[in-house]
Amino acid sequence: MGGTPQPPHLERGTIMSQRSTKKVAPRTQLATAKIALRAAQDHYDLTKAQAEQRSIEAAGGIKNLGANAEDRTRALTLALAQDAAYTESLTVLRQAQAAVDRWQADVDDAIDQRRTLDRESRDRASAAIAQLALLSNERMPISLAADLTHAA
Repeated sequence: MGGTPQPPHLERGTIMSQRSTKKVAPRTQLATAKIALRAAQDHYDLTKAQAEQRSIEAAGGIKNLGANAEDRTRALTLALAQDAAYTESLTVLRQAQAAVDRWQADVDDAIDQRRTLDRESRDRASAAIAQLALLSNERMPISLAADLTHAA
């Protein structure tokens, strides 16, 4: 699109294609997405500074952007919205943020599923132990059961 070239690891679709990879664990994908997010943030910060500088130079200096700081900030915001390199970098940053959010949700879901399975397993084990205890009491004469409890 022009302006600052994008690093190869931030090209569109890269993060999304990583998300569809089935062989890599969600936590690994989350870590990869966070690394890409930090790179996208760095690229965005640089691209924004460059776009702001171009806007200031095009206006003939910072003072020509407005009468006060608020006017200059507004003028820079409007100018950034028209800068192709800036908007492209912002889009890549938003995609990287969304990828991190999706992978975090996948990790959270996996943790929740594991906790549910663990709870169900403990419940089944407790029920089996209780059932065994009931069965063993039924098979043992009451007088012998009482003797065993005193022996312990």
